[in-house]
Amino acid sequence: MITGSPNTKQYTIVFNDITNDCNLRCVFCPSPFSGSKNNMFMNEELFQKVMTLLPLAPDGNFVLSCGFEPTIHPHFTELLKSIPMQYRRKVCFTTNLARRNLSDVLIEELSQSSLHHINISLDSFDAGVYESLRRGARFSDFINNLERLTRVFSRSCSAPPIRYITVVCRSNIDEVPSIVEKCAKQYLSAENEFRYFWITDRCDRQWVKDNTVTYEEWKDMANKLSKLPYRYSLAAAPGLSPPDPSSSSSEYDRFISEIQDPQKRAVHTIPPAPHALWIQSTGRVDVFGYDVHFDLNNISEPYDFFKNLLEILWLSTERANELRLFVAEALKLRGETAGRRLSEMESRIHGLKVERERLVDELSDIRSSFGYKLMRFYAPKIDRICPEGTMRGQLIRIIRRIISGEHNLPSSD
Repeated sequence: MITGSPNTKQYTIVFNDITNDCNLRCVFCPSPFSGSKNNMFMNEELFQKVMTLLPLAPDGNFVLSCGFEPTIHPHFTELLKSIPMQYRRKVCFTTNLARRNLSDVLIEELSQSSLHHINISLDSFDAGVYESLRRGARFSDFINNLERLTRVFSRSCSAPPIRYITVVCRSNIDEVPSIVEKCAKQYLSAENEFRYFWITDRCDRQWVKDNTVTYEEWKDMANKLSKLPYRYSLAAAPGLSPPDPSSSSSEYDRFISEIQDPQKRAVHTIPPAPHALWIQSTGRVDVFGYDVHFDLNNISEPYDFFKNLLEILWLSTERANELRLFVAEALKLRGETAGRRLSEMESRIHGLKVERERLVDELSDIRSSFGYKLMRFYAPKIDRICPEGTMRGQLIRIIRRIISGEHNLPSSD
């Protein structure tokens, strides 16, 4: 039973996969593959547990499948049908749409699904380029599925919008503007998204070097897209990607070695969204940003469990924000205190400078006076005539102290 209310706190996004395998082996794919012998299809019981979490995700941010290919699941159509109608606007998924002879039943079910949207991976309309990037795919299968799907979708008011995702690399960047135009005019595109490929330790180094798009090339592509009357988005600019292709191979080797180091990998990747879950087909649930995971198979009330977990995550975020505000305020106060102390010190320094100038002027006046000059001239003779320890010597010292006191100077003794 699915519960939830309009006031329920929500995860930023929930990623899910109903399988851990794919029909393709794309050269840039970051997903680890178990191989067909170890493929784990999510069973119906586990899927229904996953469905109880739908109220905890915003519309369009419950990703039914993202890292692997959902259409290879033998019961994908049945799973789609079991999604509660009132929560279907929360659901989207990604497919390569390259499975041979995709069933008409599945296409029809998708056209009536009322999902928020579906993502279709499309890297080129050139068969050679497409098949070189989507290894294991045949362009003829893909375009046949796409044409059948868009034809059926065009006749249904319940069909989800179609978004196309293109991974940009050296072999297809010049084709990007025409991809947008063709998808909009012929294939019901609601939006085209262009991504830079993610670099992982599974990527072939030579392929990375041959296909890296420079930042200038990316900006030029973006400029061309801005002149088109179609909707598109850009994700993961090459600032998070490897060095320029003109760089030496040693720089690429360094880059690849760095991304294999978990402590350095974050430098080259986009940080995950806060409050996000990733549910694997086995039932393992990872919480992004935290070194913790749970087994959904062993949780009897998934909605209550993950709702309470979300409350804790929100609380930790709120406390972290409060701490950041406290630190900022403390630094501000510290800065204000330091500013006051600096002002006081500057005032004291200024006062000392004024006093010094006064003393210098007064000393100058004294030294220019007749009495001072007379004393300086007769001092040696007076010391001989009035030696220390005599009555005359004591008298002379009393006179000198009187003169020094009048001028605010240390005694001439």
